[in-house]
Amino acid sequence: MYASALPPRTDEVFRVARLWHSAGPMPNRGDIFGLVLLLGALTAGCSRSHPEGPPAGTDADADADADGDADLCPEPAVPTGDGCPAQCSSCADGECLIDCTGSEACLGESHFCPPDFDCRVVCTGHDACDSGAVHCPTDYGCTLECEGDDPCGHVEMFCGAGPCTVQCAASTSNACNDVHLYCDAGPCTAICEDPDVDQPILENPDRSCDPVWC
Repeated sequence: MYASALPPRTDEVFRVARLWHSAGPMPNRGDIFGLVLLLGALTAGCSRSHPEGPPAGTDADADADADGDADLCPEPAVPTGDGCPAQCSSCADGECLIDCTGSEACLGESHFCPPDFDCRVVCTGHDACDSGAVHCPTDYGCTLECEGDDPCGHVEMFCGAGPCTVQCAASTSNACNDVHLYCDAGPCTAICEDPDVDQPILENPDRSCDPVWC
C-alpha cells in the first residue's frame, strides 16, 4: 500500500542507508556521496510533482475568481428611449434632464423620470426642489444635483436598479439638508464636495450592490 506511493529509486536510498548503518561510525565516502545525490534527485522530483499553488482550472482557482467577482454590480443598462418625454426639460444622448433652476423653481414637486432614459434632476437656487421627490427609472441611471442655499432640503430620492447618485455642491452648508436616498439593487452613491456639511441619508443601503456614503 505504501510502497506504490514512494518515488522512483527510493530502494536505492534504503540500500545506501543499510550500508551506512553496517559500516559503523565511519561509513566510506562513496556511500555518503551516493546518498546525498539520491536525496537531491528525490527532492527535485517531489518539487516538480507538486508545484506551488493549485493548477490552473482547478476548483480552488474557480473559487478565487468567484470571490473576486461576487460583489461587483452589473453593467448599467444603455438607454433606448426616443424623442424627449414631456416631463423632461431637454434630452441628449439618452438622458432626460429635469431642470429646476431658480428660487423655489420646483418647490414641493414630485418628478417621475421616464422609462428607457437616464435621468438627471438639477436643483439650483434657494429652495429649488425643497420638500420634493425624485422617482428614478426602474433600470437606468439617475442623478440628483443640489447647489445653492438649501436647494434640496427634505427631498426624497427613490432609486431603481441602475446607478443612483446625489451630488451635493460646496456652495453652502445645507445643499443636501435632510435628503433621503432610498437605495435599491444598483449602486447607491452620495457625493459631497465638502464632507463637513449636511450629508444625504442613505436608506436601505443593504439592498444596494455598492452603497457609498460621503
